[in-house]
Amino acid sequence: MPRGRCAGSLEREGSGITHDIRTPGALDPGKGTEGASAGAAPAIGIERVATRLFDLSLDLLVTAGFDGYIKHANPAFERTLGWTAEDLRMRPYLEFMHPDDRERIAAEALALAGGDHETRDFELRFAHRDGGWRRILISAQAGLEEQLLYAVGKDITDGREAEERFRSAFENAAIGMSMTSTEGRFLRVNRALCEMTGYSADELTGRAVHDVTHPDDVDADVDAMRRLATGEIDTYRTEKRYLRRDGSHLWVSLSSSAVPGFRDAPIYFISQMEDISERRRVELELRDAARRFETVAESANDAIVSAEEDGRIAFWNDRARSMFGYEPEDILGKELATLMPERFRDRPARLAFLADLTFRPLGSISTV
Repeated sequence: MPRGRCAGSLEREGSGITHDIRTPGALDPGKGTEGASAGAAPAIGIERVATRLFDLSLDLLVTAGFDGYIKHANPAFERTLGWTAEDLRMRPYLEFMHPDDRERIAAEALALAGGDHETRDFELRFAHRDGGWRRILISAQAGLEEQLLYAVGKDITDGREAEERFRSAFENAAIGMSMTSTEGRFLRVNRALCEMTGYSADELTGRAVHDVTHPDDVDADVDAMRRLATGEIDTYRTEKRYLRRDGSHLWVSLSSSAVPGFRDAPIYFISQMEDISERRRVELELRDAARRFETVAESANDAIVSAEEDGRIAFWNDRARSMFGYEPEDILGKELATLMPERFRDRPARLAFLADLTFRPLGSISTV
């Protein structure tokens, strides 16, 4: 090792940084001598390198002959599926495959053996030694000279099962759900949202969200999606109107959040919508009724007082202010018993006093 250089040290060479981890006295892999020159081609055979990588890989690495039998399988096979390489060589590989997948697999292997074909992300079900099936995603190439299929696989069972659970929960949810692109288009919608809007899934998929949003709510939607995409907010909640297929509108309670991808950039937005049209209708009717009551009450010659169920005063008209002498800000929220003379405030006397009052609709009272 050159003077002044320590094993494991970082050295700057030109514009790059090298990391020398050789130990003193180690032989140069390129020349078989101490003190290798930078960039020298290693004398270690590629077979040895390939074998080491084959054994270390967490992915499933396998070769299978054109005769239908597995020839080599790395240790990941046993860790993932329970089968040793010797187990796998004993039977045709199709016997390890799910019966429903065998025809597809045989056709894919035949295409590979014919040349000019490469398999990418081919999903199959492989038997586990302890029972059950694991979902494996395979990519493969054929070596025509060697009469071998070379394949690398990844166990995606847990991911697929999680995806199936999400799909079921999404599709069967009692409320509307959607996946929306960052450009504001529906990627996926569930049955409840289709029923709410009157559109089919095909009609909504790919459609811009603003096309089915009430014009008065579009700007707020666009701004919220921008804030979600930039990470300014984590969740957006609001009440908005969707336009139904028949031209009518419905109110929904909307909750949206971003699903992050690489470097937390959002891949899409996921939203939940609950139809609150009936609630909004009732609230509007109650507000209208309250306005009408206040208009009538303020013009009445009687003192009108409205109390909540807990006995606290909720409304106080001008005539009541003149009669009792309390300003609204001083009496609203106080107990109705506040209006009683002191001698009537114990329970028996209070009941007698209330019996002497006339109760009218909407909780108004007047003295007799």
